[in-house]
Amino acid sequence: MQQGRCRVNVFDRVRQDETNGDLASAKNRLCSHAVTTRFDPHICEQIARICVRMQNPTEAGRWYFLSDSGDAESSACIEKFLAAHGHRPAQILSQLPRGVEHKPLQHWTPAVGERLQKIGFKHVPARTKDRTPSTLLDNLYPFGCIVMVFAVLVLAFIGLRTVVGWLK
Repeated sequence: MQQGRCRVNVFDRVRQDETNGDLASAKNRLCSHAVTTRFDPHICEQIARICVRMQNPTEAGRWYFLSDSGDAESSACIEKFLAAHGHRPAQILSQLPRGVEHKPLQHWTPAVGERLQKIGFKHVPARTKDRTPSTLLDNLYPFGCIVMVFAVLVLAFIGLRTVVGWLK
């Protein structure tokens, strides 16, 4: 950490943005935090409340869908979100924030888990660093690329020598 600079966490910045009336920045900070860390229903609810203040009930419904909010408007916003996507499960799933599919169903709260099950949620494990064993073809691919680059360079050199020879 550099001297003279104080570190402000994301939630402090969000409060500053809200105080300054910059709801879009507050929402963007929280959305970024939600998708880069882990999905927390409380953060999703906070994003939904900001969307309500921004007068965007459909977007609020997207985030209320992932929270256990008891807010009076949460049910209406969720219904607007579902209706905006024709109550079609595939369309609804495609509109949920990136990364939701990597969180197993049992890690969601019961209400959110129930909503996700109703739309056919299928948990997709996040990619791990473990790789499947490589095949011979996988190992030859980089070698083939190197050979091709070398061949192009040799042909370019031969062509250049030929042109220089013609100009003499």
